[in-house]
Amino acid sequence: MAWGYGQTSNVTARDLATVGVGGEAVRVRISNAFGNKPLAIAAASVGLAASGAAVVPGTLHPLTFGGAPGATVPGGRVVYSDPVRMSVSDIQTLAISVDASGSELVTVHPCCTKIVSYFTPSWMTKPTPDQV
Repeated sequence: MAWGYGQTSNVTARDLATVGVGGEAVRVRISNAFGNKPLAIAAASVGLAASGAAVVPGTLHPLTFGGAPGATVPGGRVVYSDPVRMSVSDIQTLAISVDASGSELVTVHPCCTKIVSYFTPSWMTKPTPDQV
C-alpha cells in the first residue's frame, strides 16, 4: 500500500464525503485501488450527514451491490453500489458507512481533500429497524 496508516479489525468506518452536484439518486464507489488483497464488505449504508458522526434522522439507507448486502473488492479494483433513491443537494455532505470484515490496512491519501472518518466496532453498528 502506498500510504499505510494503521490496521483495523472488524470495524465500521463512516466517512463524510461532500458531493459536487446533487441529484435524486446516489451510487457509492468503494475503492481498493491500493490494496494487495480483497476487501470484504459485510454491509454498507449512506445517509445525509448531521454533525460529527451523526446522520440526519430518516435519511439512512442500506447499500446493495448487485442486489446483495455486501461485496468483495479485489485488490487494485473498485465496486459501485446499486443506486439509492434519495434527494441530495449540491455541496451536501453524505455519511457513508462501510462494515469491513476481518483485518484491513487503513490508508491515507493526503493529496486531494480532507476526509473525516469515524470508526466503531462492527458489533455496535448493526442497525435496528428504525435506523434503516
